[in-house]
Amino acid sequence: MDVETIAIALTKTGIEFETSNPLIGLMENPKTGKFRSDILNERVLSTILEFKVPVDNLLDTVDILREIGGKIDTVFSVGIISVTQNDQGRKCQNLVRCHGWKTKANC
Repeated sequence: MDVETIAIALTKTGIEFETSNPLIGLMENPKTGKFRSDILNERVLSTILEFKVPVDNLLDTVDILREIGGKIDTVFSVGIISVTQNDQGRKCQNLVRCHGWKTKANC
């Protein structure tokens, strides 16, 4: 299951899955990103894996996403939403831009 592969890889960067996301209910263990075995062979058109990541771990997180993108058989997009307090949003945007990601600010 590609979503599980991504979720497990992301847990290594200190992310915290959004507890209000319905996908959490399908996880056996949100701390490890492991999904319940009874749904591993299910296919879906679309899913959203929402999580929080400390700014200090942002580059590690996007690096993992880039790496995992070459290993799975699906298409995915990345959306970064950040708090704009104290110019935090621009800091995140500049970090990922300097790391080779294209961004479109929505501010």
